[in-house]
Amino acid sequence: MIVDDKGKYTTYQLSGTSQERKVRDRSLKNQTFMKEAISEQLKENEILYYDKSVDRYEDYQQELTKNKS
Repeated sequence: MIVDDKGKYTTYQLSGTSQERKVRDRSLKNQTFMKEAISEQLKENEILYYDKSVDRYEDYQQELTKNKS
């Protein structure tokens, strides 16, 4: 999400989508999209790892250990 709060209005645009125009915060009726709510939600987000990613990382670490020996 691209948030621009430098002008008179804060504008939002979803990155990686076909959205062409930014949306002003005053035109959003859902309070969950307001800057403060987004900031609070980002603080609460957790980073999740998939089992395959963890397995690949462990394999990578083992290879590094073997190569150093």
